[in-house]
Amino acid sequence: MIRTPVCDLLDIEHPIALGGLFVMLVPLAIYLVTFVVAFSGAGPRSGAWAARISPILLVTLGGCIVSQTRAPLTLIIPIHLAAFGLLAVQCHVALADDRPPASHLTEFYFLISVGGMLGGLFNTLVAPVIFRSVSEYPLALVLACALGSVAASVSTRRAIVGALVSFAAVAGLTAAASFALQQTGAGRAIVLAALGGLSIVVFAQRRQPLRFAASVAGLFVGGALLSDAAQPLLHAERTFFGVHRVVQDNNNEFHGLAHGTTLHGMQSLDPDRRHEPLTYFHRTGPFGQAFATLPAATAAREVAVIGLGAGTLATYASNPQHWTFYEIDPEVERIARNPRYFTFLRDCAPQARVMLGDARISLARQPDGLHDVMIFDAFNSDAVPVHLLTREAFDLYLRKLSPRGVLAFHISNRYFDLRPVLSRLARDAQMVAYFEFATLVSPAEQLQGKEASVWVIMARNPVHSVLWLIVAFFNAAGLMLLVGAEFIAMLLVIVYVGAVAVLFLFVVMMLDINLTKLREGFLEYLPVGVMIGAALLAEILFALGVLWGKSDTMAALSGAGPHIAAVDNTRAIGRVLYTQYFYLFQVAGVVLLVAMIGAIVLTLRRRPGVRRQRIAEQLYRPKDQVVTTVKVPTGGGVS
Repeated sequence: MIRTPVCDLLDIEHPIALGGLFVMLVPLAIYLVTFVVAFSGAGPRSGAWAARISPILLVTLGGCIVSQTRAPLTLIIPIHLAAFGLLAVQCHVALADDRPPASHLTEFYFLISVGGMLGGLFNTLVAPVIFRSVSEYPLALVLACALGSVAASVSTRRAIVGALVSFAAVAGLTAAASFALQQTGAGRAIVLAALGGLSIVVFAQRRQPLRFAASVAGLFVGGALLSDAAQPLLHAERTFFGVHRVVQDNNNEFHGLAHGTTLHGMQSLDPDRRHEPLTYFHRTGPFGQAFATLPAATAAREVAVIGLGAGTLATYASNPQHWTFYEIDPEVERIARNPRYFTFLRDCAPQARVMLGDARISLARQPDGLHDVMIFDAFNSDAVPVHLLTREAFDLYLRKLSPRGVLAFHISNRYFDLRPVLSRLARDAQMVAYFEFATLVSPAEQLQGKEASVWVIMARNPVHSVLWLIVAFFNAAGLMLLVGAEFIAMLLVIVYVGAVAVLFLFVVMMLDINLTKLREGFLEYLPVGVMIGAALLAEILFALGVLWGKSDTMAALSGAGPHIAAVDNTRAIGRVLYTQYFYLFQVAGVVLLVAMIGAIVLTLRRRPGVRRQRIAEQLYRPKDQVVTTVKVPTGGGVS
């Protein structure tokens, strides 16, 4: 397996990404079930079974955490949930055994609620300040081991000394064994085998809860020390939104910004490549190609980016563009502006503005129609924030987008396919969506910092898409004329431009586009359109006049003309097509015409008995047709 810079920076091979609802609801459900079981008649028996089984799961879980084993997902998640459930049963059974008499149950349950509140406050407010990683999870496991069966041991001086010795021994053995295996380049199977032996040592202490808890803590601490030594960690900061790590790859070629198990930006340390966008924003990737070719992007004056990351997108900024980054986490901005880690903002877009806060709230304060391009690269680890992909959010984006602006969404994901979601949102907003994938990245490109990505580009007005496509065909036809391929040039104009015109007809008819919006700005561009049409008409009349004035040319057009072998390719094809195959050609045209009319009829047909909601008519009705105000006399009632 090829270790790419991204794998080195994250130190992963198969990262985990879980849905937010699953992470919240399943542990909560397990917690409530264990609470009910503990306070029922089956509580003592359930606690005894949990005390026997939980050490096995705890040492297995500790080995997974230390070895950073994150796959297979179907095995790792049940181990976490089962260990959590068994420890919760033990703690709740111990709590149920300490229930006071009925006269004091109110205070008892009130204190339980206060304890839950304090635990939530600790995880939300205190832990992000005192820990630089999610350390409260292994800490909670260790405390549960020590307190879940506290009645089984007496906290004497001898027990405490034994626990400290167990902690130091296991931590030292774990760090030493892992360091030796890393220096010798041992395979993953040997590492897991060594950790299995250490887990057996920890499991042997299960009959003494305090020593067992200390041994589990030593396993976690030894693994954490090794992890910090094995991977160059330049900076780590934990905030309310997660843990941000600035890491360096093993070859000292790249700096990366990681949030959870996902890389959110990477910069090369090579001076010649420091301004080169990498990972998902590579210039040969979907976003780089779209930004270089879309007229709305190349001519944009105001560009909005939702999600700062390492500031990689600033490499696409150019004068006189004005870029605005919307970022919710202040720590991300501090990292992106620190030249010891990343220099994208400083070198490529020093005038860029970073607006801190929720992007939807910050965008709502901006003038309508401000941004020509809006790029959405907001992630919480591997998941796109849900509130940025709602209909209400799209309404906000369309208000802040200029009439010819485009939206670009980065939806790369390991486990969720967001294409149907954005497809429906684009259809509801009457926009054109274009999906582009770059999932096949060669090993050489990966070593250079390019990663697979999926992007969605949306245009507000489908008519603009059709017109630019027609312009592209005319451009190709002009190139064909320059190289002498007149027939292919005429084919592009007559056949493909006609096909695009039919496509435009289907877009208007099938998507039920509001033609009122299409007519906006018609009078503004009418003089330009009239001048272009007049120029084209003059050219046609001039060409016909020249041909009409040449008698030999007219004779060639009107008479039988020379033999087909004596004329050029274009005229030869024309003569054959309109003589020998004239009827077939006309029949093919009739078939296509009937097919087009039939498709339109099928699209616009009205099925009887189907109720439809006419949104436009409802919105434009005057209020006197909708609401009637009736003054009811006092005591008279409503008749």
